Amino acid sequence: RAYMQPAQHSNQYLLEHCKTLELQIVKLTSERDTLNAVRLHQTDSLDLDCTLISSVPATANRPTRVIHPKIRFWTNDDFLGWLDSPDGRRADRGKVPYLEDENGDPLTDPIVKSIRKLLRGAWAELVRRKLAPKTWGKAAATARQIVHTLMENSHPLFKFADDGWKLDYLMSTSYSAWRRTTSGGKKRKQLKDALRSEVPGKKLKGASLI
Repeated sequence: RAYMQPAQHSNQYLLEHCKTLELQIVKLTSERDTLNAVRLHQTDSLDLDCTLISSVPATANRPTRVIHPKIRFWTNDDFLGWLDSPDGRRADRGKVPYLEDENGDPLTDPIVKSIRKLLRGAWAELVRRKLAPKTWGKAAATARQIVHTLMENSHPLFKFADDGWKLDYLMSTSYSAWRRTTSGGKKRKQLKDALRSEVPGKKLKGASLI
């Protein structure tokens, strides 16, 4: 009995140690899968900085109203209510009035241009990965995670919104136009390639391709 008691303690220790190792394996596997899902490479329209992609989910460490009391539009209802107010009818907050910096001020034009450029690059990456939906409302969870992680890491101001509504709204109002533009460019290229294949060795002169 005196011999069996230390053995039981030893077995219990080994079991606990195995459980700890299993939890660590699960954690590392999850981090690896998340990193692989959001890692972006160079696209035709934009060089995406992969150092901006984090293995930490976009929902982690989000700012709060307590830490950032100057933020005005935490929810879509906050913004719609402001639009209907006298202040909202008088104010000029630019083309994206719902976006704001940490002081609640509207964004400058250079920042807005930077945001739109990065967003186009993220969408181009979705096309390359065959994850680009016809409309943003039909985007898969993986596609949303890629874009949200990149945009929120590059521009933390998108975290000043419950459930990421500001970025979702920006994408839903601009994705379709971008999709039509890129689809049109692809069709023009296909038409040019077809014409060149029919007339090999000759240059297209004065061809107007819409």
